[in-house]
Amino acid sequence: MNVAIICTGDELLKGAVTNTNLRFMGEQLLANGIIPKLAMEVRDGMKAISEALEIAFSKADTVIVSGGLGPTSDDVTKEAAAEFFNLQFVQDDKVYFSLMKLWQKLKDEGRDTPSRFLNQCMIPDGSEAIPNRHGTAPGIYLETERGTLILLPGPPMELEPMFTKQIMPILLEKRKREVHSVLLHVAGVPESEVEERMLPLISPKLSVAYCASPGLVKLFLSSTDMNLLRERLVGVKKEFQRELLNSKHMTLQEEVVRLLERAGLTLATAESCTGGLIAERITDVPGSSNIFLGSVVSYSNELKEKILHVSPETLEVYGAVSEETCHEMLNGIAEATGADIVLAVTGIAGPGGGSVEKPVGLVYTGIRIDGENHVTENHFRGNRQQVRERTCAAILNELRLRLSE
Repeated sequence: MNVAIICTGDELLKGAVTNTNLRFMGEQLLANGIIPKLAMEVRDGMKAISEALEIAFSKADTVIVSGGLGPTSDDVTKEAAAEFFNLQFVQDDKVYFSLMKLWQKLKDEGRDTPSRFLNQCMIPDGSEAIPNRHGTAPGIYLETERGTLILLPGPPMELEPMFTKQIMPILLEKRKREVHSVLLHVAGVPESEVEERMLPLISPKLSVAYCASPGLVKLFLSSTDMNLLRERLVGVKKEFQRELLNSKHMTLQEEVVRLLERAGLTLATAESCTGGLIAERITDVPGSSNIFLGSVVSYSNELKEKILHVSPETLEVYGAVSEETCHEMLNGIAEATGADIVLAVTGIAGPGGGSVEKPVGLVYTGIRIDGENHVTENHFRGNRQQVRERTCAAILNELRLRLSE
């Protein structure tokens, strides 16, 4: 089965919004051993969508389109699809009565139901409506001579549950041969190094895919030979013994929170260049309130002195971005919170503020554990956001390793 994805919306092409739908669908497909042949972003328009469908079906037998199913005038995806396959529209009675019931609930019963609103119950002849439990526009499933077409609404809160619970089971059923797969997470190793270390384990019957983000590489293995997959999995776990996350967890922060919970330890952070990003990542994890006490974002030297008690002499002699300042930030946040473990970061995220002695990307990360301070000098590449994210990933991974040991 070959899959292609089309995401519609002028706002995507203008850069007004990030295409989270493509990322979500790609991740879900990858986790189930399916890598799309191609993905496209096209404007809201009959011609643009029709041209995209022609390209997609020339490369794939299953095409998924997101967006353009709502009641407004620029929602023309199903019209473009019907025209592409020369199909007439028919009314889906279940969707019609559902829409009428919803309109009566939300609006004045005396007002006529808008035709555009009810248009959502019209689907191409021969297709099936996919129930939308989080919105009004149903998805559409259509089998044609050229392949399978799946239309989904654009809002992520509608698309994501539909894709996970209703579309993925269909796609998995459609696969002509069974593919066994496993997803692993390698922390603290660049994608190029992961790929190099995987070379001795790769064989013609084993498919390997990589997906990198700051500080983490998703490593996906798939094969039709279950015994081969199990054999290679043993080799991968041996090769990346220290770097592999627990298979139950998908992020560094989840792993860290669970390790802290298991050990009965509390955590606090003192952040400068990351501006609270570490605290945000930790508190993204449900249940983090059991281990996380709080954070101090001390961006200015004045707050470093007043709240974290970094001495003026240290700031004057060594500067805010220094190993010495990081040590004192650790001591200050430990004293202020009483946490069992504390983290501190100070650095230059850029794009300005760097010098020959202290270039952009220089970051000191510190961990205080078992009463001892451990400060590391890092040199991160990338833009401002990438430096911040890599700082966050690096210190969380270091904490993970120390907790694991």
